[in-house]
Amino acid sequence: MLNCFSLSYYALIGLFNFITAFLLSFFVFSKNPRSRSNQTLSLWLFTVAGWGLFYFLWLTTKKSHLAEFYLRTLMLFVIFIPSTFTHFVLTLFKVDFRKKVDIFNYLISILLGFSAYTPFFANEIGSFLVFPYWLKPKFLFTIHSIHFFINVIYSLFLMLQGVLRNSGIFRNQILYVLIGALVGYSGGAINYLTWYRVSIPPFLNFTVSIGAAFIAYAIIKHHLMDIKVAITRAGVFAVVYTLVLGLPFVVIKWLKPVLIPLLGENWWIIILIFGMALASAGPFIYNHLRKRAEDLLLKEQR
Repeated sequence: MLNCFSLSYYALIGLFNFITAFLLSFFVFSKNPRSRSNQTLSLWLFTVAGWGLFYFLWLTTKKSHLAEFYLRTLMLFVIFIPSTFTHFVLTLFKVDFRKKVDIFNYLISILLGFSAYTPFFANEIGSFLVFPYWLKPKFLFTIHSIHFFINVIYSLFLMLQGVLRNSGIFRNQILYVLIGALVGYSGGAINYLTWYRVSIPPFLNFTVSIGAAFIAYAIIKHHLMDIKVAITRAGVFAVVYTLVLGLPFVVIKWLKPVLIPLLGENWWIIILIFGMALASAGPFIYNHLRKRAEDLLLKEQR
């Protein structure tokens, strides 16, 4: 079933990831250039954008030597993805030892980056599944894989702790980042299976953009109250007007056999008056319930 995805599908997803991550990177940084969280998130999004761009170029060239160059270059960006993401998460939590972790992470990424174009990282380019050109991983690629997944697991663990230990707006912010990371990394990590010749193509690469958008929104919207308020208002509106518009029809069904013998052909006038009264009362009911719900929401956030 997974073999039904063509090479063009993966190339277009790469282009989609590039455009989305690049625009998000620019937007996050421009919203607050002085914020360390915005800076580090923008840097991580830039590495994701670079991966997406060279992913697209790799799958659209018909020349073996160019395909190898693009594949190695996209991995150069991937090598820095775990370091930049952990940097972002540590900055978000203001962890005391973050500088030591960041220095260690970036040092590993830089050293692995120098190896990306060597046979010690990957070699023996050939076809696999629908992909005409894919290198085989070597020892240093395995070191990179371990570095990648240790950082992802460590970052997810920190965020899960943050969700459990915090409350209010900051907890919601962490929760959105956690969901985005789970969505994005779950889809993108399938590429490692393909590298190691597991016959599962990276068909979920598009989730990388979805996860990145979740994370970017959480940082840009420090006060996620806007989301909850919008959902609350929509919910109250739906409940109130379902009752206002639906109740007359229920009354008609139940009382029609009783009203016809009593009022004859004029029975519908009573229903009309009842419906108009409900319709007139609808806005007042909605505003009252909306205010009560928002007051409870604000109390919870405080």
